[in-house]
Amino acid sequence: MPEAGWLDDGETLTYLHSCISTRRQRVRAPETPMHLDAILVDQELTGGLEPRLGDAHLRTLTIMGFPSQTWPGLLDELNRLAFPYRWATRAICLDKTDAARVLGRIRRQWFAKRKSIMAILKEVMTNEASVLLDSDAANKALDADQALQELGSDAVAQAYVTATVTVWDEDPAVAAERLALVEKTIQGRDFTCMRETLNAIEAWLGSLPGHVYANVRQPPISTLNLAHMMPFSAVWAGPERDEHLDAPPLFFARTEGATPSELEVPLLCGWEHRRGLDQLGEFAQVLNGGSEKELVASTCRPSKA
Repeated sequence: MPEAGWLDDGETLTYLHSCISTRRQRVRAPETPMHLDAILVDQELTGGLEPRLGDAHLRTLTIMGFPSQTWPGLLDELNRLAFPYRWATRAICLDKTDAARVLGRIRRQWFAKRKSIMAILKEVMTNEASVLLDSDAANKALDADQALQELGSDAVAQAYVTATVTVWDEDPAVAAERLALVEKTIQGRDFTCMRETLNAIEAWLGSLPGHVYANVRQPPISTLNLAHMMPFSAVWAGPERDEHLDAPPLFFARTEGATPSELEVPLLCGWEHRRGLDQLGEFAQVLNGGSEKELVASTCRPSKA
């Protein structure tokens, strides 16, 4: 089974519909691919400091500052929240020339901040170098210089990254409570985030596919830090149907957070399925060591009936 694949027209329209509506339904691609705005939109958007999409109150959070160090699965705790949300990460990639110009400007600004105006005047008057320097500015200038070196070696690229999390509910108090939980989780990883009010509509528009002008955040970050932030470790719910047997999944399981897990027989990696006259299915599981074979077998055994 492939881990990823291209979306067809219907799946693409269904995904776009899920971004601008709180209703979950499939959208069929029209025979003439025109006037998609009339097909996708089924709820009204009400603007203001606390916007609404249909009957649901929207609350959006934007990440403003980033920690000094990142690692893979940095925001994996968001996957354990027991309510739905939209986590959108938009990266406007810069080419090497533009990225070098931006990083060079940042390095010059921090390098110039190492000494105050009074320290520079004192050096001119006394012809002696100032001993005390702004160590924070010096360290950030060195950090920008290291980013330039990584960019020059083609190890990473730079991008303007806008990361937003949107929650919703028909009750505004519940929506505010969910946003507070998201904010607490993100701030626990040394991120700086802001609840959108005046910029709420722009922040929500910036989270939609294809919108590259709304809610652009600076300064740029490297693509390595971007990969550490993206939700690659999210729980996969599994296929909706067993294509081999043309049947529903074998059973549903509970996972961390609110994502249901759907198991079908071919997901057991190595398998053999036989169906006799008695219409009883049999399968054999072949997994690597430590892959919880006993757990899968004990779960399937009471589900036999």
